[in-house]
Amino acid sequence: MNKLLRKAMRELVALAHKREMESALTDLEARFSVWRAGEIDCFDLNNLIHEHHNGIARHLWKKYGLDADILLPYLVADGIIAESEIPHDLLEQIKDRIQSARDFREECDEPPEE
Repeated sequence: MNKLLRKAMRELVALAHKREMESALTDLEARFSVWRAGEIDCFDLNNLIHEHHNGIARHLWKKYGLDADILLPYLVADGIIAESEIPHDLLEQIKDRIQSARDFREECDEPPEE
């Protein structure tokens, strides 16, 4: 894979990371509104911030520390990055890995056989 395609891959992974972190922060922001409304106290809010940091924020930090070659097909399979966002040349090179990631996700979603 050439440097331009590797760069495009890294940029797509960074875009996905941004999307997921923004979503997680939007959820946390909603908790601030609940606190401001007096529905929870400052200690509850502090615990929610702590849970955010040790939960989703840490998960995303670990997830996006993976190699873009491995991660991008799963980001497409999970619907975080659309195939239409991927440059054609790059999509052609990773389309088999995207399908493998989709197959893997489907296998994980199926209930175990009895």
